Amino acid sequence: MQGTRIPDVLRSSPEGWERWERLAHRGAERVRQTIAPPGAYMKVLKENGEVWCWYVRAPDGAVATIGFERHTVAEHDDGTITVSPSIVMPNGNRWHGFLQRGVWSG
Repeated sequence: MQGTRIPDVLRSSPEGWERWERLAHRGAERVRQTIAPPGAYMKVLKENGEVWCWYVRAPDGAVATIGFERHTVAEHDDGTITVSPSIVMPNGNRWHGFLQRGVWSG
């Protein structure tokens, strides 16, 4: 599956996050809903411009944060990314696979 890169965002700014998620109301509770399409990925920057993490949404819709403790993210000239080693989605989701040059395979 070809992934979609969502434009970069600052972690402390509300600007741009509407492409990834929206706030919804469930009764009196406010809930964040991911609206980025399956296969999307987005770079989240610190205030000084350094990469804080990457948000990824696997082909099955599961969402994870890719940090640098376990993964290496290579950003290519065309804006696509390669993540290594393979991505295992957290929280009991069963999706496990690769993101190479913006293409998901599992």
